[in-house]
Amino acid sequence: MTYPQYPEPGAYAVPPATSAQPSGGTAITAGVLATLGGLLSLAITAVSLFFLIAIATIGSQFKPSDYEILDSIFGVLAIGMVALVIIAFVLGMLLSALLITGAVLLFRRKMLGRWLVVSGCAVAIVSNLMTAVFSTAVTSDDWHTSQSVVSAFVGLAFPIATMVLALLPSTTAWIRAEPTQTVPHYFPQYPPTYQS
Repeated sequence: MTYPQYPEPGAYAVPPATSAQPSGGTAITAGVLATLGGLLSLAITAVSLFFLIAIATIGSQFKPSDYEILDSIFGVLAIGMVALVIIAFVLGMLLSALLITGAVLLFRRKMLGRWLVVSGCAVAIVSNLMTAVFSTAVTSDDWHTSQSVVSAFVGLAFPIATMVLALLPSTTAWIRAEPTQTVPHYFPQYPPTYQS
């Protein structure tokens, strides 16, 4: 008579080791920074919209004869301020759309999200540089003052950091990697019964 043979304890097949997933630290950090930048752009848009409404309200209270007096007093300054507010409004809308949409897509591991975040950061860098040059030219300020350097640096630090994080190879690897689904391992409590 033959007896069924059971495997030794601990002799069960070990599930194959899964390949290590790339870390999503850089991508998630880039997404968080892009979200914060998008929310800041929304705030700039709201402030610009408030100023546009205020300018329109104030302008509607004047008679046509008063425009000549106002034009002679303020002249190009008033037109420049309106243009500046309109540009800030359009840039705020563009930046918030690019950065928030890019952050959402980046969190969903879409390559388009990465490129939207990079594009939004590029627009933010260019607009910050233009704002620094414009404000320096208008106020005849010297670039070497510590306040100008600090404000320019702070305005450029976050978009540059976000762009660098989005362009790192680890971000690309995380986007391209398939998300793993954890499957519970089955460990039987009793050895299987064999029929002889």
